[in-house]
Amino acid sequence: MGAVLPQVDRGNGVCEVAIGFGDLALERAAIVAGLGYLDGAIPEHFAGLLDSALAQAAAGCVIRAGFRLVAAGRVEGRPDAFALGGTVFAIQKIVAGQLGRADHAAVFAGTIGPGLEQWARQAMADGDPARGFIADAVASAVAEAVADRLQEHIGQEMTRRGWRITNRYSPGYCGWSVAEQHQLFALLPAQFCGITLGESGLMHPMKSVSGIVGVGAEVKYADYLCDVCGVRDCTPVGSPVGGEAVGPGFSGLALKCRGVKPLPPFGLAASSTPPALGPRFSAANRQPDRERTRP
Repeated sequence: MGAVLPQVDRGNGVCEVAIGFGDLALERAAIVAGLGYLDGAIPEHFAGLLDSALAQAAAGCVIRAGFRLVAAGRVEGRPDAFALGGTVFAIQKIVAGQLGRADHAAVFAGTIGPGLEQWARQAMADGDPARGFIADAVASAVAEAVADRLQEHIGQEMTRRGWRITNRYSPGYCGWSVAEQHQLFALLPAQFCGITLGESGLMHPMKSVSGIVGVGAEVKYADYLCDVCGVRDCTPVGSPVGGEAVGPGFSGLALKCRGVKPLPPFGLAASSTPPALGPRFSAANRQPDRERTRP
């Protein structure tokens, strides 16, 4: 567990958390595996591109993150719904079941800023798709690491208050409609952490994360389980990583199930393949994106 991070109380249950790049548990080996090189034997040229992207991330990411603690609870007669801050969300049965007896929820958001995303786009525009793909993979991995560190901080803060937390869940997971992203952000201050939403619910900057963590004295933390998720056509179903089956929503980056389908990076068609990259390369953005080509 990492050190306790500084946070600033903005009032009305809103806190901003100071997360530096050095606070992230970012594993190079996990990114290499996500690029398709499960044995770690990445070609020297691509290893150099990866190291360059990691250095760019360390220098150029502007991380902002925070959360708001709101009242939460089941909705009578609606096993597929949960109330958050007075708004009823159709989060579907799987997520509602995982939240269990939560009587509060931490509504969170975080971003790494637009810098690395723009760097990846420029590489694409300059005719270097491999560099662009790898930079996008690193950006996604950093965004995921921000979510991990923010969740860990929320857990530490709630433990201090005598509460427990669940795992985190986001619109787009296990049937929870991305359209409800707008209602979720309505519970946060306008442009919280510098994040805005497109009409479809896509966050800008693109390498941003959002969602909820259930909080309460009787909640339980549970890992994401493929056998309870209804998404069956994502890339990694049944694919072995480290001896275990990696299931729906595997981003190809942090080796985690997220319950959403992987997408091609920055504006590339699903059929586009970077030359000589590994067989299972995926640089999925965290949220389903109707503004880009779908696989």
